[in-house]
Amino acid sequence: MTPSYLETGTYRLTPISPVHIQGSDGSANYGQCFIRSPHDNKFIYLVDTMKLQNYLFEHHGGLDIIIKFANWLEDAPKDKGISEFLRDNKFDFTKTRDVARGKVYAKVKKGYNRLYFIRNGMDRAYIPGSSVKGVIRTAVLWKILREIRSNNPTQFDAEMTAYINGKIKEFDRQPRHQKNRFKWRVAAAIVEDILQGFHLTAKNISPKQKIKSSSHFTDVFRTVKIKDSSFIDTRRISEKKARILSLDRNHAPYFKMKHRGNSFIEFNTETYFCPDPGGSVSFDISLDTDLLKKFSNSQRTRSRWGDYTIPFQNLDQLMAIVFEFSEAVWEELGAFHSQFYQKRSEFSPDGRQQGVVQRFFYDRGFGFIQCPRLQKDLFFHINEVQIKDRDTIREKDKVSFNTKKTNKGLNATDVKVDNTIEIGGKGNAVNINPLIEFYKKPVENAIKIGWGSGLLGTSFALLFRESPNLKEKLVELRDKIISYDGGKPRKHGDEVPKSAKIICNDKGEGEYPLGWVRLERL
Repeated sequence: MTPSYLETGTYRLTPISPVHIQGSDGSANYGQCFIRSPHDNKFIYLVDTMKLQNYLFEHHGGLDIIIKFANWLEDAPKDKGISEFLRDNKFDFTKTRDVARGKVYAKVKKGYNRLYFIRNGMDRAYIPGSSVKGVIRTAVLWKILREIRSNNPTQFDAEMTAYINGKIKEFDRQPRHQKNRFKWRVAAAIVEDILQGFHLTAKNISPKQKIKSSSHFTDVFRTVKIKDSSFIDTRRISEKKARILSLDRNHAPYFKMKHRGNSFIEFNTETYFCPDPGGSVSFDISLDTDLLKKFSNSQRTRSRWGDYTIPFQNLDQLMAIVFEFSEAVWEELGAFHSQFYQKRSEFSPDGRQQGVVQRFFYDRGFGFIQCPRLQKDLFFHINEVQIKDRDTIREKDKVSFNTKKTNKGLNATDVKVDNTIEIGGKGNAVNINPLIEFYKKPVENAIKIGWGSGLLGTSFALLFRESPNLKEKLVELRDKIISYDGGKPRKHGDEVPKSAKIICNDKGEGEYPLGWVRLERL
C-alpha cells in the first residue's frame, strides 16, 4: 500500500524522434567487486572474497600476497578494477569461476565511433530514471531562475555577469586538459546555489544538528523519486547515423568534427524509436509531499541569486513546469534550425529560380518571395504552392519556383519548399527540410531527453533571451571555456545553442533531431 504522503504517477513514454541514452561498451572497470577475464568478453564475475583470498594464499605466495591484496584494497582508487591487481600478480584467469559467486552479462562491444544504448546486466535496454529526473531538474531550475530574474532583472543580470567573469578568470588558472571537469563545475555551482542549501529541521533534531551546507541531503529533489522504465522491446532499438550540425560566425552550417582527411565524422548510434504506442515504455514518478512541505517551510542559505518559492506542491504542478519548459525548448530549437543560411546559386539544379519566403499571409492566401537574382520580391498565391507544401510553408522557407508575367507584373508559380543547405561551402548539399518540418508541428507533452539534448545550455539561452548583455556573456563563456580550442580564433557565431546533434539517413541528410519523447500519465 502506498503511503498517504507519497503521490505517485505512472507515465507512458513514447519516442517521437530517435532517443539515445549512452551506456558502456562493456570494457570499463566495474570496481573492486568484479573480475573481467581476458578469456571472456561477454560476462563479468562477482568476486567471492573468501574464495579469492584462499586461492591467492594457496597458489600465489601465502600470507605475503594476502597482505599485499589488503594494502591494494585500501590504497587503490575506487574505479580501479580488481582484474588489474590479479593481472599484475600473474593470476590464471581460466580459474575465474573458482573464485566467483556468479556472473553478470556485460559484453565488450567494439566499433569506431559507435555509441551503445544503456542496458542492464541481462542485456535489456531501458530508460534510466536518472535521465528523466535530469530533465525535470533542469526545467525547475529554469523556472526558478526566470522567477528570480523577473523580480529584479537589473540585480540578477549584474550577479550573473559577475559570476561568469569570475569563472572565466578561474579557468585561466586551470590546466586546459581539465576543460570538461571545469565545464561541469560552472553549471553545478548554479544548481547547488538554487536547488540545495535548505535548513531542514525536525522535532528530534537539535539546532546544532541541522545540515546547512549545500549537498544532496539539502537538495529539494530528495522529494522526487523516479524508477527506471520498463524494458524496451529489442525490435525498437536500431542503429542510426548521428552528426553534429553547427553554425559558424557567418551563420553558415557545417558538420563539427572531421577525420584527419576531409570527411566528417558520423557516430553509429543505437537509438530507441517507435512511431506507435505499442513500442512505448512506462515508469513511475513519486513525490514525497510531506518532505516537500518541510523544504517549503525551511530557510535557505542565502545565495547570490536571491530567494524564491518552490514552484510546485504536487506532481501535476511539477510536470506542468516540465511541459512549459519543453514547449519553450521546442520553439527555441525550431528557430535554431530555421536560421541555417544557404549560399545558394541563382538557379536550382533543374533550372528553376530560387529565393526565400519574405512575407506570407496565411489567412489571406498569398505572400512574397525574395529573389536575389531578379532583385525584387515576387508575389505568389497559395494555389501556386505545391500541394505537399501548402499546409507547412512559412516565412524564411527557402523555395524554388518558375515565373509568369501577369497584368500586375512578374509572379512566382509552381512554388516548392527546398530547404537544402550547403555544408562547409564544398558544394555538399544536405536536405534539412525534414528537421524544419518536424519543429513546425509541436507535440503535446513532449520533452527532450538523453544524449544530444543540450538542455542546460538551451535553458540559459531561454533565460538570457531578453538580456543582450547576458547573452553576450554566455557566448563569451562558451567560447572561452566550453568550446576552448587551444586559443584559435572563434569559429562559431553568437548563437546559443550553437550546434545540434541530428540523425541522418544513408545520404547524410538530416531526418530527425535527437531525443524527443511524449509523456502521458496513465
